[in-house]
Amino acid sequence: YNKSTFKKCVDTQDWMNASQECKRWVHAGGKQLKGLVVRREAEAKLLLES
Repeated sequence: YNKSTFKKCVDTQDWMNASQECKRWVHAGGKQLKGLVVRREAEAKLLLES
């Protein structure tokens, strides 16, 4: 996470790109999880509304 593009976007308050990058964080155990997809979509929306 510390070297991720998402963190760089958040640190520079680049909310548009951060909202896109957070959608990439949907895997656990090498598999895409539907619950994470739904959560990241909601988080991306919040980033754009901030």
